Amino acid sequence: MRIKKSLICILLIIVSCVLASCNNPDTDNDRTPAKANEALRLKYGNLANEAKASDDGMIHILAVLCGRDEAKKTFTVRSIKGDVDSSDYNKTSKDYLLKYSGGTDIANEYDAPVSQGQLNLGEVVNITYDPKKDIVTAIKRVKSETSIKNIRDYKYAPSARTIGVGDKTYTYDSDTVFIDEDALSTESSLSEYDEITIYGDSRRIYSVIINKGHGKIKLTGYSQFIGGYIDIGSKIMKVTENMVIDCTEGTYKVILSKDDVTAVKNITVRRNDEVVVAFDEFVKPASKQGSVLFKVSPVGARVYVDGVKIDSSKTVELAYGTHTVTVVASGYDNHMETVIVDTIYQEIVIDMDGTQETESATKESTSAASTSSAAKTSTVASTTATTRAESTSATKRFD
Repeated sequence: MRIKKSLICILLIIVSCVLASCNNPDTDNDRTPAKANEALRLKYGNLANEAKASDDGMIHILAVLCGRDEAKKTFTVRSIKGDVDSSDYNKTSKDYLLKYSGGTDIANEYDAPVSQGQLNLGEVVNITYDPKKDIVTAIKRVKSETSIKNIRDYKYAPSARTIGVGDKTYTYDSDTVFIDEDALSTESSLSEYDEITIYGDSRRIYSVIINKGHGKIKLTGYSQFIGGYIDIGSKIMKVTENMVIDCTEGTYKVILSKDDVTAVKNITVRRNDEVVVAFDEFVKPASKQGSVLFKVSPVGARVYVDGVKIDSSKTVELAYGTHTVTVVASGYDNHMETVIVDTIYQEIVIDMDGTQETESATKESTSAASTSSAAKTSTVASTTATTRAESTSATKRFD
């Protein structure tokens, strides 16, 4: 008995759920194919009601192919406004979702039969539509007045909504169809670095097809080339810090050059992607440096290392190797000597007072004209000497 009552309760619950589902207008049970199709087409125009049939009973329109669904056998098209000289030229275009069948005639611009897959999105087509049967009976690719393919050198001005090719400028608007990666897109997908095909008339662009998109090139480890030049394909530009370069997708040879150093990398740029190109292996190793403190008298003397004035009251960092030091002071002859830096720290003392005393003694001794005096003169009269500081302190006096 209890089992029987339980079964009855379960059946009542199931019946209630079924009734509730039937009464709910939002469930899929109430969405018949006709209603579903009607809801889908709300965003499209109704060609049968919006266009006038010709004497043959058919509706003929010029449109841009925007999409297709092979499984559902439908085309999406955007009507093209009237001819340049017609009153309809400035009217708004409309989108239509149209059905086709196995019997639909599909042809290219030469009337040769083609498959629907051979019609490219963004191309201009003539459509023959049967309003009574709600089906496309024929669709044919047409030659538009303006048809320029695979353009890479053009002037894109988004603020003015123009694209300049050669000496001609074409205008696009909100009705222009943009196709990117074989799908309907928007104006925002277009960049001056893309390779494009455009269709239109003498004034307006009907469609823009992005044949090749663009990506970004980011450089790293290239500090030694800053101020030099970078060559990517046909583009040459100055090398700056934090370089990120927009570039049409494809394979390129990237060349960095500065002075007598050149670095070359082969790269592939992919659409909507960023490729990082590292040049670390081309960076010269940092040279060894030593700290040098110059102790110079008289006070106030000016010190130059390799022609560059330094602050002799502080240590300076000099690369290992040979450097020319010049000391200049009022009332003294200029003093020049060569120093060799080969330790992490060294002091170099230059006493110009001692130098002056030595030179005076040399001049007085020349009247003796002795061999020894001549030898001394050749030794000390020169103001050029070489100092090698192998310890942490070196003193050079000329007395």
